[in-house]
Amino acid sequence: MAEPRNAVTLPPLPFAMLIAGATLTVASHTLWLPFWVDVTAAALLIWRAFVSIRNGALPARWLLIALTLAGAMGVFFSYRTIMGRDPGVTLLVLLLFLKLLETRAGRDVFVVAFLVYFVALANFFYSQSIPIAGLMLLTVLVTTTALVGFSAPQRPFVDDLKTAGRMLAQAGP
Repeated sequence: MAEPRNAVTLPPLPFAMLIAGATLTVASHTLWLPFWVDVTAAALLIWRAFVSIRNGALPARWLLIALTLAGAMGVFFSYRTIMGRDPGVTLLVLLLFLKLLETRAGRDVFVVAFLVYFVALANFFYSQSIPIAGLMLLTVLVTTTALVGFSAPQRPFVDDLKTAGRMLAQAGP
């Protein structure tokens, strides 16, 4: 059996920004998600932060599979289905944090970033208010800053933030 690999290849500041983007995205969903999902997401986030800070071993594949199956069963028992808006968003939130927990390399970073973007968009299923739109814009800015930081980890953070802000400004109407 292969040993779990350590999380040593990811630059710390961009990865912290990616975690912040995921946290901001899910924070806006806490009103709609079951309480156990909020607690599970927080526990997975703390676990990942602990692994990153201590440079510890990432969880084994069998444990991730077991957590994924347990999460899917939890969604099924909460909603009596896994189809539909509420169970689908709940499952996406769980899968986002499970993917964040297993992130080892650059390709995993892109998957997490796109999951963050997708979960941010899913928030508009519940509310299209100006405060929610502002929070989602902040989430997109933080996540885009993380992606820019991963592309050039040696650059200063302020330059990454300026680049991400410029990209978002150019993408606007």
